[in-house]
Amino acid sequence: MLDLRRTIVERDSLRERLKVSSDAQIADRAHLEQSAEDLNNRCRILQSERAQCDSQVNMTHRYM
Repeated sequence: MLDLRRTIVERDSLRERLKVSSDAQIADRAHLEQSAEDLNNRCRILQSERAQCDSQVNMTHRYM
């Protein structure tokens, strides 16, 4: 009977550890996905700014 009780306690403990670990993994993944999206947005902004700068440089060179 004691072994059964110990086994049940161990099972419950393992289930709780798995749940905590899974929840942490989900939160980490969401954070990483948001970071990736933020970086992609920043990259698009920088590419647009670079294109504008290149255009201004080209126009400046034409009128020199």
